[in-house]
Amino acid sequence: MLFRGCDGADAVQLADRIRALVAAGPAAGEATDPAVSLSIGVTQILPGETAEAALKRADDALYQAKNAGRDRVV
Repeated sequence: MLFRGCDGADAVQLADRIRALVAAGPAAGEATDPAVSLSIGVTQILPGETAEAALKRADDALYQAKNAGRDRVV
């Protein structure tokens, strides 16, 4: 996901809200499914940086989240 107009801290907060909503399970009235967790890697595109470099850092952060026990934002 791309969050426009967010700094790094705001992006982490938004990502963590999304993670928590996913972890909370289905909405009222929906069929219950097995528990689902979400790991998210967050980064900010730096001035002069290519999109590919920023995506690589986000991907690295995602794997850090998974290796740290999953269901977290890094």
